[in-house]
Amino acid sequence: LELTKKMSEYWIQVFFKAIGIYTLLIAIFGILLNSLTFYVCIRLKKNSTFIFMLFFAVSNIFTLCWWNLGHFTTQFLNVYMPHISLFGCKFGSFIQFASLQICAWLLVSFFFEKYLIQAGNILNHLKFQKVFISVDRTLSVIVKHWRNVYFNVKGAYIASITLITIFLLLNSYVLIVFGIEIPNNGT
Repeated sequence: LELTKKMSEYWIQVFFKAIGIYTLLIAIFGILLNSLTFYVCIRLKKNSTFIFMLFFAVSNIFTLCWWNLGHFTTQFLNVYMPHISLFGCKFGSFIQFASLQICAWLLVSFFFEKYLIQAGNILNHLKFQKVFISVDRTLSVIVKHWRNVYFNVKGAYIASITLITIFLLLNSYVLIVFGIEIPNNGT
């Protein structure tokens, strides 16, 4: 019974070490490929699509760093990153929460832009255009020349920076609320 327990503990440790290596590889390749995406998007920044992808790549790098490197340091260095310091716990959680939400909403904005472009192209070829036309007309009434505003580079910068600012502000409560300081040896 004792031998079986030790063997199962050994395989559990091997499994968690493998997960640690896996998360390190995800972080390394993710950072390299997101950096390559960033470089390509900088070179092609005259298209609004690449502006969204540029900000997405930067936000994704932050997402990869905290969570994946945290698993690696826990398994191989016996350092649990949130326990390094109270500020480290708060800041790391803030970066993780904010960057995940920023990534998600940048993708939503990117696909919304692509949907509107496709909807505009489809309008000319559909027999049943009422739904698409109503969306187009509604947006035209609310925002004058909405296609010219949203489908340009300046609009993509404004939309991206606005989303980033909103989600940084929405997640700023993490810097205040999160983190519990655990006394060490009664101090």
